[in-house]
Amino acid sequence: MKKISCIITAFNEEDNVVELYDQINTITQELPIYEFEFLYIENGSTDNTFKNLMGLKEKDDRVKIIKLSRNF
Repeated sequence: MKKISCIITAFNEEDNVVELYDQINTITQELPIYEFEFLYIENGSTDNTFKNLMGLKEKDDRVKIIKLSRNF
């Protein structure tokens, strides 16, 4: 099975990361011939972006997070 990695950057996107995940996840459900992973690059946010991403990671093991120490 081919694997597709969705790489998503996030900086102060607490209101958007869950909605984006929901929309992408809906599309991936229609493509069962592929394996998907969601790689979020958390770019030093000062809001609850990382907390929201951790919630996604807890419910879906396809979610991976790279947390940068500051905004680059």
